[in-house]
Order: sequence, then structure tokens, then C-alpha cells
Amino acid sequence: MKRHFCRRLKLTAIILFILTLIHTSLFSQDTGFDIVSSRIQFARIKIQLNQPVNPSSITSDSLYLLGERGKLDREVMVRDEGQMLVIRLSRDTLALLKPIILVMTPDIMSQSGKKLEKGLVKGFNINIEMRPKTGSKNLLNQTVIISQNPRIEIDPGLFFLAPYIKGRIRMLLDGKPDKDEEDDWKALQKAMDDEHRHKLDDMDLFEKGRPANERKLKLWDKLDEVKIKKCFNNWFSPPLINISGVSDGLLSNKEIIPQIQVTDPNNDLWFYHSILNFRQYAEGTPIKDDGSYWFVVIAVDRWYKGDVEFLKFEIDRTPPAFVSFTPSADIQVHDSLLTVSGEVSGAIRVTVNQQPVTLTDNRFSTQVTLQEGANSIEIAAEDKAGNRTVKVITVTLAPADTQPPQLN
Repeated sequence: MKRHFCRRLKLTAIILFILTLIHTSLFSQDTGFDIVSSRIQFARIKIQLNQPVNPSSITSDSLYLLGERGKLDREVMVRDEGQMLVIRLSRDTLALLKPIILVMTPDIMSQSGKKLEKGLVKGFNINIEMRPKTGSKNLLNQTVIISQNPRIEIDPGLFFLAPYIKGRIRMLLDGKPDKDEEDDWKALQKAMDDEHRHKLDDMDLFEKGRPANERKLKLWDKLDEVKIKKCFNNWFSPPLINISGVSDGLLSNKEIIPQIQVTDPNNDLWFYHSILNFRQYAEGTPIKDDGSYWFVVIAVDRWYKGDVEFLKFEIDRTPPAFVSFTPSADIQVHDSLLTVSGEVSGAIRVTVNQQPVTLTDNRFSTQVTLQEGANSIEIAAEDKAGNRTVKVITVTLAPADTQPPQLN
């Protein structure tokens, strides 16, 4: 029995050793610095990271919030040994109940010196319609994934909570002192569909002889979650974003100036923001430098319905270069068949005297038939963006010497 027990003990030790090796191989791999989750909770934005953050890398440029009036004053607290960021608004905590955009750039670094992978642009409290162009939807929390890299998400957040929406309606009605209660109710009722409108007509929402505040409170009690969702989700069209001057996947050899036009069918556009490579984009600013760019515009109306347009493009204004070519300068030859060859960098096609030549491993070679006298040879290289580099040389074919050699 002791022998059997020892065998079991050895087998258990071997299994534990193997499991330890597997665990070490799986979890000792060098993982990137990334965001695990981001959410609004208890009037705070909480961001869970997979590695401890370097607090000195969190600045007003690397982590910022955008609201209806632009950048918001915020305070960032580092918790849970550096793996949790808690963001609190310095002046207007209630702004977290409104549409808000969080931007975290790759300039944020971990304590080990890694940059934040992908970054994050996330809109909270914005309800957008799901369309093929906007990516995919996480059915668990209704978050719409606009892009995986960079990471761009839209979270409806508190929008789907009926008590919050009731409070939003209260804010709307109380914010119209120039209209009486009946007019406000008619405007709200107009947003309802026919299925619920007749039910609301039968409700005694404005009992005479009672204070206005009490009558309003009765209105909140009558509007249940289903009816409010029906009002907000179905009867108000979202804003519409149109971007011209650039298209998704564009490769350009010229400067680009995106033109943004945002309209709203209900004429209740609240605000919109445009972001270029994690930075706020000032409309009308030319984009000139070579590089890869992404551009996102997020618009939202006063019913918290939104629209998003996202595209990527590239600017390449650098022409290809000739590493070498022969003949490299003007020359005189006696053979009518000339070999033109060379090596280029950054080109996808090469022509000699407007005739395409085969390009293999950035090298080319072809033959040109010369006419007696001066011959202009044009060698052109072109890249994907349409940038061209042209070299022109003159090759003179000398006439054949018809005089016989003289013997002394």
C-alpha cells in the first residue's frame, strides 16, 4: 500500500510540474499594454488596465474628455496598484449623464515602458443605429465597436435606464420657460407613435387645481420605460454625417482637407467632434505630412441619438528614388543598341521613353535602339501614390568612320 501511495505521489508531482511549465509558458509571454474595460459607474469613469500605468504619462493631451463645449476639466486617480484609472470631472459631475467622449492616446505608458496599444476613443451615453458601416455590436452591453485598431467604441451607457430618461425629459421641459406645460406635453406626445399616443390621450396628466410641479410629477409616473424607449429610439432620427475631400482607403500624394457636414432631420443637433489620430481636428486645417491617418467624427443630438463616420487614409508625397542607373550621364557611343539598367527605391513601375519595363526586386534592364545623332532617353519611376521621378540623359550615336585606316 505504501508503494502504491508513493507511485501516486510521484505521479501527482509530475503532473504538477508539467502544469507549472504550461502555466509559465502561457503567462510569461510578453503581453502588450492594453485596456481591459472602460465604463461609467457612480459618476466616475473607471478604466481597468492589464498592467500598471506610469502616472507621469497621463497628461491633458494623452487622456482627455470631450463634451458639448469641448474639453472638460477632469481629475485622474490611479488605483489598484496602477491598474485602475478613475476619472472624475472637476467642475460638472452631471456632465457624465450627458453624451461624452473619452480619448486615451498611445502616449500613455506602462511602468515597464510600453505604450498603450491601439489607444481608445469611446463615446458614452450615445445611442447609434446599427448599420454595416459602423462595425459590430457587443450584444452583452450594447456597445458598438466602430474599429478594433484604433479602438473606437460607442456605449449607450445610461441611455437605456428609464429613471435617467425621465430626468432628461424633466430637464427638457423645465428648460423651456417660454412655453407652458400644455405645449411641452404636446411636443413630447408628438414624438410618440400612434400605438401609444391614444393611451396617453386618455391619461389625466394635467389635473386642474393642482400645483404645476405636482402635475409634472404625475407625468413622470405615467411614462413608463417602454413608452420612453419607444419615444427616444424610434421617433427621432439621428444626425447625419457627410465627409468629403477624403475617402476611406485613399492614398494621396497631395495635402488633404476633410470637409465635414453634419445635419439633423429633427433640427436638434447638439454637438459633434472630429478626431484625427487621437487629436482634436480643427476643421479646415490641411493635412500635409506623409503618414497613415485615421479620422472619426461623432455627432449627437439632444435626444442622445448619434452617428459616427470613421475612415483611414494615407499621404505619400515622397517620390521614388533611383539608387543607380546606367548610363548615368550624357555619353557618346558607336553601337546603335544601348542597354539601360538600374535600381530604384519605392517604385512600383518604371518606364524608359514611355515604354514600361519589367521591375524585379527593384531592378530593371532594357535595350533602346539609337538613331544617328543625339538621342534623348527618359527614365521615369512611379510609386503607388502617383509620385514620379524622371531622369533624362542624352546619348549621341556617332556616325560610322567610313575612312579606311592610313598606314605609315
